[in-house]
Amino acid sequence: MRALILNRFNLASTRYHEWAQPGARLVLVTSESGLSGDPDERVRQLAGYERVEIFDDYDENPAVEDFCITQFTSGDFDRVLAMSESDILRAARIREALGVAGQSVASALAFRDKVDMKNHCLTSGVPTAKFAEVRNVSELREFIEAVGFPVVVKPRREAGSIGVRVLRAEKDLNDLVVEGYFRGQDDAHLIAEDYIEHDLYHIDGLIFGGRMLWSWTSHMSSTLGHLVNEPLRSVMLAESDPMLERTRSLVGAALDALPTPDLAIFHAELFDNGSHGLLFNEIAARVGGAKVHATLRAAFGTALIEWYVRQELNSGDGVPPPSSPRTLGGFTMMRPLVGILREAPEDCPLEGIEQYQLGAEIGDRLEPAEASTDSIASFVVLGKDTKEIHRVLDAAEGWFTSNLSIEPL
Repeated sequence: MRALILNRFNLASTRYHEWAQPGARLVLVTSESGLSGDPDERVRQLAGYERVEIFDDYDENPAVEDFCITQFTSGDFDRVLAMSESDILRAARIREALGVAGQSVASALAFRDKVDMKNHCLTSGVPTAKFAEVRNVSELREFIEAVGFPVVVKPRREAGSIGVRVLRAEKDLNDLVVEGYFRGQDDAHLIAEDYIEHDLYHIDGLIFGGRMLWSWTSHMSSTLGHLVNEPLRSVMLAESDPMLERTRSLVGAALDALPTPDLAIFHAELFDNGSHGLLFNEIAARVGGAKVHATLRAAFGTALIEWYVRQELNSGDGVPPPSSPRTLGGFTMMRPLVGILREAPEDCPLEGIEQYQLGAEIGDRLEPAEASTDSIASFVVLGKDTKEIHRVLDAAEGWFTSNLSIEPL
């Protein structure tokens, strides 16, 4: 077994060489940010790999893909591993260039490009909000004329709600044009959707043999909270909640509609609206962001990333995580405020906190959040029921805010 690994995660916790079968040969292409700044720890993190190539600006750097397709040839690898949004499509192109089995370009596009994704769902009758590909201002105006305000406009291939805008009136559309969402004569890569008031659910799970093997659903606050400085909060559903099976059924239908890969982690988002019912929003063939993975790992005792890597590297047994959690879990992400961070607690004394992380250092200059996953601090909480989890998250958010000092610029 020889595998090419595309990695942007922290190697302190993503231990590919430990999860591989004995004798596996691993070539690691990784982000500089995933490595420790301590030289000795860095050496330990990179031990065990046959070859390592490190890139700055990893997510956007075309040299990552160029390196893989020029330094290697067909037959060099048995697998190409990729789990982050920025890697899904380029990993598929690398597989095809090197003749490696796994998720194809057509499949990666369907899980990456929101227009392609929703066209597959539309053809198969999976319910979604009305949508349209938007390449220019004229097409956006045509869509607004058809459905009326408000509408959502977002990039077709971004993640974490980056670049998402809600247009509620003509002024919002004018602002969008002025701010450069449409430039020159080139086509914009946008999708417009009918805005629907909703409860938001995310369902995270594993694909095995091209079908959903395991999943769990959580209720989440708006992923646009970073635009108004509201925390991002997610709480797992109770096993008795009927929405658990309803959401699984809809995501299962979406997976049937899409060119689903044989093996993957998935993260999907669904809307629930009283008049429209349950609607499919989007799905990605990678682990959920924010504290999704940490929460599920604490609740089920199984790390989805490790499970997936072991399957890819032929060291797993295919047994999914438990069908029921040991306990319920949830998380909250606290938004950064603009200014200089002067005080923030390094440890949390509150009961019920499974994990607390401060995402900035004293003296840092803080900028507004650009993505739904941007935060200055995060909490993972475990509890016997959803009421208890919300109570602890309320306390955590209040405690952090009261112990935070930011000097305005």
